Amino acid sequence: MLSRLHKVILTALLASGFSWFNLTNVNASDSASSVSATIEAKPAGTMGSKYPVFNNYSASLLARTSIKSYKNSVPDLSEWQGSFTNSEVKKLKREVPFVILRVQYGDSYKDRTFNHNKALMEKYKVPYGVYSFSQYTSAANAKTEAKALYKRAPKARFYINDYEDQTVRHGSTNTATKAWFTEMNKYAGKKKVLLYSNYYFMHSHAKTAVKSYDGFWLAAYQSSEPKTATHVLWQYTDNHYSKALKQHVDASISKNHSAEWFLNQSSSTLAANIKKLTYKKLDKVKYYSVKKNQTAKLSKKYKNYRLYNHVKKSHKSMVQYSWSKVKPKVGKKVYVDMKGKKSTTNWYRIRFSSNKNAKRYWVYSRALNF
Repeated sequence: MLSRLHKVILTALLASGFSWFNLTNVNASDSASSVSATIEAKPAGTMGSKYPVFNNYSASLLARTSIKSYKNSVPDLSEWQGSFTNSEVKKLKREVPFVILRVQYGDSYKDRTFNHNKALMEKYKVPYGVYSFSQYTSAANAKTEAKALYKRAPKARFYINDYEDQTVRHGSTNTATKAWFTEMNKYAGKKKVLLYSNYYFMHSHAKTAVKSYDGFWLAAYQSSEPKTATHVLWQYTDNHYSKALKQHVDASISKNHSAEWFLNQSSSTLAANIKKLTYKKLDKVKYYSVKKNQTAKLSKKYKNYRLYNHVKKSHKSMVQYSWSKVKPKVGKKVYVDMKGKKSTTNWYRIRFSSNKNAKRYWVYSRALNF
């Protein structure tokens, strides 16, 4: 698979009228030779400190295949993954919490597959954020690129400045990078605006500007999460295999933020979007009061169950909630104010605050320890 930096070089060639046919009709060594000078002149990019020199690319790629893939990885996708099919996107919805799509290279080159793939994401309700591979030369140009990104993807859930190539020639890099955020923030409103880069490039060119952004997306292809910079998303590999797309892709994870944080979903939106359930045949439930100030703790098995707005299957229209909404952990204290007994199972109504006006949820008894 091509690293993102190699993709960028090829994108630039395509944008300038370079023939893809000519590229595909040379062998690998000839191709490497023809662009090696350009690659050496580029910054480390998404490979961070581990970015391989072109002559050693095969060895470095082999080493990266040993990096484990994480569950709930977020893929970032561009024209290099091709045009997706209806079937692929349907499967992708079950595989990922959201995706990140590249929209443009600078403001003049638009990804050839973006409109097609974006339409499928919207059709099958796969949440997506977008990024622009930045080529701005000044603060004014940075604003132009940010505005172009928003105009091309107004329905995106969040926006990313992919700043890994030093192209600023007028003014400081920090001033230009902050200008990108300021301009995008005018259009994005409450949506998140993130900065993407590797640590060394960010520290050299955007150390001050990154503080204005809602978060930093850190690129570092390694087996353990780096501690070199505070980040909200970690791009850990370019070799994650997507079963839905049947190809290897760039992938990231977040250990500190839920998908809802990136998607900026409100509580009411979460209730509507996580899962709606309908039942024709309803179970009978007997309800009982519990002793005053009854408490319990989340058990080690709580993740095996879900939160509901009613005892499961007791109401014709129900909502199933995500645990991420309440920041759970094993042993977390909950407040119990009612018990529901079905034929063979017990359910409890709980809240996650001592405040009696706090939101209440129903949960299966095995999710709790008394």
